[in-house]
Amino acid sequence: RRPPRSTLFPYTTLFRSANQGSYIRVAALGVDVAAASPRGTIVAATGTSFATPHVAATLARCLQAEQRQSRQACIRAMEHGATDLGAPGKDPVYGFGLIE
Repeated sequence: RRPPRSTLFPYTTLFRSANQGSYIRVAALGVDVAAASPRGTIVAATGTSFATPHVAATLARCLQAEQRQSRQACIRAMEHGATDLGAPGKDPVYGFGLIE
């Protein structure tokens, strides 16, 4: 399953400081993410600290909706639902793909 081109296009360029390696499970938006600043304004922020909440929210939705599912089942569902980017299948750049 692939999102519309307009949704996918901005996320196909790898961020220069993105983590890479066999430990990568999924990729999440972490560049120019809207975030609250200490001054009470909304700013564009970048980094794994801003990608991590996307992963946590995806898993939390699964665990809440499927209360009988284990954490491992929700992780597998997240991986299966990711949009594959890069080399086909799991790769060291995008893992299983982009979660939305």
